[in-house]
Amino acid sequence: MDESNSLLKKILGESRDEIEKQVKSSQVAYHQGAEGIDNLFELKDLEDILEQPGIFENIRFNKDGKDINAYDTLNRQNNGHIHIPSFLLHINKGETCIVHKTEQRNKKLRQLCIELTHMLKVPVSCNIYLTPAHQKAFPPHTDPHDVLIVQVAGKKLWHIEEDSKGLKKRILKTGDILYIPRNTLHNAESYRSNVAYSMHLTFVIKKIYSEDLIAEYMSTYAEESKGREIHLTHQSKDKEEVPEDIKRTMQTKSHFFNDINYKNAKNKLIDKGIDESTYMFGGSIGSVLKLSEGSNSISRNTILKRTQNWYRTSGTKSKTLVHLKQYELSIPFEKYHVDRLLERDGKYQIKSLGNADEEAYMLIISEILVKRGILVICNDQNS
Repeated sequence: MDESNSLLKKILGESRDEIEKQVKSSQVAYHQGAEGIDNLFELKDLEDILEQPGIFENIRFNKDGKDINAYDTLNRQNNGHIHIPSFLLHINKGETCIVHKTEQRNKKLRQLCIELTHMLKVPVSCNIYLTPAHQKAFPPHTDPHDVLIVQVAGKKLWHIEEDSKGLKKRILKTGDILYIPRNTLHNAESYRSNVAYSMHLTFVIKKIYSEDLIAEYMSTYAEESKGREIHLTHQSKDKEEVPEDIKRTMQTKSHFFNDINYKNAKNKLIDKGIDESTYMFGGSIGSVLKLSEGSNSISRNTILKRTQNWYRTSGTKSKTLVHLKQYELSIPFEKYHVDRLLERDGKYQIKSLGNADEEAYMLIISEILVKRGILVICNDQNS
């Protein structure tokens, strides 16, 4: 990824490495005054999102811990748009508006989610919270996922359980960043400032914890354990190696336990996260246009070869991530088709893959992979 155009680098600045370390170690983190926050996301950007078709499915309201029925904001005559007067009445009542999966509707937020995904190696999505002055939404609660909060307007008072001594206060002003690991008790309220509201971005970090892996492992590889409670002596955070005490616990529950199956269960959870994340074109429109134009493009007779920078793929029927050493490439095609191109050793032609009905897909994917340097075109037999 081109660091010179990195939004994440502008926002996190010199704190980037430290924040990455704290997220990976699941430590509550607080950083003041990100310099690159100016004009990142403003009320006019939120209005642009709220004016888009189908947005009704992504919004909810909450006040004082109670979810508010938002059905009156649906414009029933206009393709899932919201009824703006009804929406404004909710805000006027002091309700917090939450807009989910905003990376699907804003270019900057999409780029930030992609960069965070590259940095943390797990899927990331983005929600927006708009809270009128002197209001709060949720009582003290925990989330089932990690969150990275970026305050983009106003101030917000947070109460966070950072140790066993109870909740600690943190005031976030514009530009401040807060990381809260999952299952950490917290709540927040709009704080007095020079604007009449608080707005922050919540980046949902879908880290995989060991308890998730164990549950996935047991459901996948240990059928005989169904219906039996799993007691863990240790709930270690996401690690590459299987913790010894968890391994011992698993071995008492399953005759099929091994490190390979454990890693397969982890990859399966990653694939689930990918399937829930934003659908990406990945350069495919340009590839289709190049193919349809016909000149200087890949054909079924083009000789291709895989480069050495490919690591592995993960994904589902709707999309695939190609994992490289420095980043992941998102491709909006089924993993099965991508794997057929990448798992071939040596040189090959698309026509040799054997299924004429799938050639159009394979040509498009090949164009994307060549463009990104994962496949190369061999001009002669000695390439």
